[in-house]
Amino acid sequence: AQVYPDVHKEALEAGAAWVSGTTRPGEAGNIAIAGHRDSYFRPLEDIPLGTHISLTTPDGELLFAVTSVEIVDPLDTSPLGPTETMTLTLITCHPFRYHGFAPDRYIIRAEVLKESTTHADRAESALRTIPAT
Repeated sequence: AQVYPDVHKEALEAGAAWVSGTTRPGEAGNIAIAGHRDSYFRPLEDIPLGTHISLTTPDGELLFAVTSVEIVDPLDTSPLGPTETMTLTLITCHPFRYHGFAPDRYIIRAEVLKESTTHADRAESALRTIPAT
């Protein structure tokens, strides 16, 4: 999914959105990205721990591994808090197949495995498939 620079209706309809106030993709800290549960983030339902997620930035590709999944109250902003290491936090509504406004938030936390590849390495990385286990 394309990641847009701020959370707003049009961005979430077209892909996912970086949550302003969190670390920008590619920098050390907590990178939070939100998406709709009934579109681009649907494949995240029941994602296994250890699954690899890649995030491409203008500076290269970042590779993360899922370390935790939790369900929180929609008013709980703690998943947006700062982290010391590069962390990817994906946020969507929960339950996934709920009709109407969902009562909870589904939070996926992933830690960086590889901080950046060069542009030459990126082409090679794009050819690798990392299956969910």
